[in-house]
Amino acid sequence: MLPVSERLFNAVTLNSSFSIPLTETISETLFSLDCLANYRALTLVCNNRAKCFAFESDNEYYLPHDENGNIKSVFSNFRGRNIVLEHFRFKLRTRIS
Repeated sequence: MLPVSERLFNAVTLNSSFSIPLTETISETLFSLDCLANYRALTLVCNNRAKCFAFESDNEYYLPHDENGNIKSVFSNFRGRNIVLEHFRFKLRTRIS
């Protein structure tokens, strides 16, 4: 289960994809099963609503790049400097419910 904003929840459709930055909390949740192959479904939840999709085998993590090919960084208020965050892309090909 992945809590998402209402904007993202309303935007996701079958045969689309979305990516999120891998914060420590999301990384701990996503990799809690030790192997991505152990996941069967991705359930997006928002305000007591849910959409469930099959967890695709080619979902992936990646480092986002800017238009010049440089790895993007974001400013971290917690660390007080720019940091690089990996992102994870979810591909939504099969709707379960």
